[in-house]
Amino acid sequence: MGRWVLGLTALIGPVGAGSFIEAAPRLKDPPKDSLSLVGTWEFACLRSNGSDKTLAVTFEWQFTAGGHWLIRTDGKTRPGESRYSADPNADPAAIDLDDGPGTSLRQGIYRVDGDTLTVCIGSGLANRPTAFEAPKGSLSFLYTFRRVRKD
Repeated sequence: MGRWVLGLTALIGPVGAGSFIEAAPRLKDPPKDSLSLVGTWEFACLRSNGSDKTLAVTFEWQFTAGGHWLIRTDGKTRPGESRYSADPNADPAAIDLDDGPGTSLRQGIYRVDGDTLTVCIGSGLANRPTAFEAPKGSLSFLYTFRRVRKD
């Protein structure tokens, strides 16, 4: 089952460049920061096809400041060159996960709320999700992670 879930993941999309003429964010609106993704996140739950799934393994994602995306199962880092890019200025924030040669780019959306990361990813056949949901019959996967540590 862990291998099935790993095959569903994707890298984060490119970070959008800011403009000098944009208005400063209001103080009540915290700025979106792609660096908030940087760190190690432990799997909490997965929702797909309208139901919650469990894993019989320890599953982590790690995002580095250099754009690498590491996937660990039971403490072992999966080999390969997985990368991510993010656009924290999109609404909702966009993420693209690239699992390396021979795989399709997975487009998704994400949000960080304190030490909780929520990522909704479409299958390789689906467009980028627009909401944090994975109802029955959809091609979306809704992951929730808890921050293990900031890097």
